[in-house]
Order: sequence, then structure tokens, then C-alpha cells
Amino acid sequence: MKYFALAVFIVLSAPSLASADSLCTDAESTSDMRECLNELNREANILMEQYLTAAIERYGDDEVVVAGIRSAQAAWEAYRSAHCDSVFSAWRDGSIRFDMASLCGTYTTRMRTHDIWREFLTYMDSSHPVLPEPELMLGQ
Repeated sequence: MKYFALAVFIVLSAPSLASADSLCTDAESTSDMRECLNELNREANILMEQYLTAAIERYGDDEVVVAGIRSAQAAWEAYRSAHCDSVFSAWRDGSIRFDMASLCGTYTTRMRTHDIWREFLTYMDSSHPVLPEPELMLGQ
């Protein structure tokens, strides 16, 4: 049974490990990989903050919309924390748990950035959006 569980772990984790490896090609150690993944997470958060700021500025004269954006952001931050904490827990038996939680944060943040762009920084006509469409996937 132990060998079956190990085989399942290897099969299920292989795509995730390959993704991390393909994102952090210069990483030579676990520490380098972790630092790279954390940097990708920081970059995703910085980009999201830029899009969030632009959305709030666009609707700056509409207190109702701005309050809604801020409320949604606070709720989303609680969701991201709970969601990525559960990913960490799912991988708790291995050191990869840190990398998986970091990737979770990065992907979840990129999705939120795209949502902000779609809902608040685009127009219904052919006008150019306030900011360019953010990429959803890493490595594009």
C-alpha cells in the first residue's frame, strides 16, 4: 500500500514539478526554486495592485462602485488565504508544500487581476481598455 501511495504521489505531482521547473529554469537548488516561486508570487501581487488602483481611480467619483471593489477585494484576499492554505495542507507531508502554496497564490492572484481588468478596466464598445489584458498563465 505504501508503494501505491508513493506511485500516486509521483504521478500527481509530476505536472506540478514540471511547471515549477519550467518557470524557474535557473534554479539550481530547492532554495533557489522557492525563491524564484516567491518572486513570481510577489510580481503577481504587484501587478494586481496596479490593476486594482487603476480600477479604483477609474470609478473614483462613484463611491458605491469603489466601496464594492474594496469589499470584493477584502473577501477575495480571505478566499485566497483559505484556498492556498488548503493547498498547503494537501501537500503537508512533503517539502513541496511551500512551492505548491506559492504557485497557488500566484495563479489565484493572476486570475483576480484578470477579473479586475475584465470587470472594471474594459469598455463595452471597441475602445481600448484602461490597461492591457493581463496574462492568465505563467510562462506565456
